[in-house]
Amino acid sequence: LEEWEMHGLLPHTDIVLAQDAGSKAHCIAELLKKGYDPAKVLMCGDAPGDLAAAEKNGVGYYPILVRREKESWQEFMDEGFGHLLDGSYAGAYQEKKKAEFLKNLGA
Repeated sequence: LEEWEMHGLLPHTDIVLAQDAGSKAHCIAELLKKGYDPAKVLMCGDAPGDLAAAEKNGVGYYPILVRREKESWQEFMDEGFGHLLDGSYAGAYQEKKKAEFLKNLGA
């Protein structure tokens, strides 16, 4: 929550869920049951399990790269968030971000 406040993301967020709400995949699935459009749900994370939870539920994934956290958040605000809002997140942009994430992990 502190990181989201620091980077000015909370005003653009409907809900923030933590570990006490269940697994990441479970939380995303429950949100989708409430009618959230999968094209407008974005999982931000820094671990392979975050990517897996997003993929399991068919929602977007934005990686926070290890040792490049500040740059990751800045790029999200400068570019990624606009893609989410205009509906162009899925496809080429998301695939580029996934490739960067896997490369950053050494996978």
